[in-house]
Parts: sequence; structure tokens; C-alpha cells
Amino acid sequence: MVVLNMAEATAKVALELVDAEAARLLALLESELPPRDRAMTIVRLQHVGVLKHRLEYNLGLPAPFRGPVEWGYARKLAAEPDGGPATGDLFERQP
Repeated sequence: MVVLNMAEATAKVALELVDAEAARLLALLESELPPRDRAMTIVRLQHVGVLKHRLEYNLGLPAPFRGPVEWGYARKLAAEPDGGPATGDLFERQP
């Protein structure tokens, strides 16, 4: 395959790096992390997901990445048991 557009080549390399970083963050989330570190890792994963979506969309791939839900993370909407607002993790792992 010959790539005539250097921007396209750069985007493809960036996409490979994004995929590697996403795999690293997902593996990190499977380990035991303090609550603050876990929340920051999830925020990083969200940002990586947005970048992955934009790269795939701009490259014209047929089914661009939809976000962290594809990795199994969905927004946690339930309130805390005492009726207060939801705290802790912004996302929880869905089966």
C-alpha cells in the first residue's frame, strides 16, 4: 500500500499509539487501584476514546469507534445508598 498523504500516514501511526495506550489503561483498570488513581485512569481512557474516534472518523474508516462503551464502560447513573448523588467511579465495568 502506498500512502501519498503524510497526514494520513501520521494519523495511522497515531491510531496505533492510541490503541496501545488504551490497552495499557484497560489493563491498569483491571488491577487494584486507589479510588483517585482509578478515577484519573478512567478520565484518561475517556480522552483516549475521543481521540480514537476522531482519528478513525477522519481516516474514513467504515465504523468509527463509539467510545468507552465499546471497551465495556458505561456511565454510572445510580445514586449512593443514602440517596445522595453518585460518587466514586464515573464509569463501572458492564458485564
